[in-house]
Amino acid sequence: MNQKQKQTTNYLENPTFDSIPECLSFIIKKICEIEGKISNQVHVDSPEEFMDLKAAAKLLHLSCSRLYTLCQQRMVPYVKIGKKLLFKREDLISYLNKGKKRTQAEIISDSINQVSSLKRKEHGN
Repeated sequence: MNQKQKQTTNYLENPTFDSIPECLSFIIKKICEIEGKISNQVHVDSPEEFMDLKAAAKLLHLSCSRLYTLCQQRMVPYVKIGKKLLFKREDLISYLNKGKKRTQAEIISDSINQVSSLKRKEHGN
């Protein structure tokens, strides 16, 4: 540890009234450095993240050729730039959810809710 680092560590660990401006200056500098690093990072889980055919096929648990066929049939949303197909993760998750089969309990619950709604409308008229 060099002399400046020792000095910085000392006044941060044992701040005095006179060292408060130095402490604040150091803290602000470090916050700015951290903000710079954060803003330069790519957000992997961002809904706007695009992935290539291979990554999309892996996410959907399909072969690349099957996914390409679904794209040709306009079944899966994609963006084409030149010859390259790109997919938004958010779109692929929505595609998966559309194929979700409801459980028997969900079907019964929806049916009860619809019947109750119809009865309320009948009594309201």
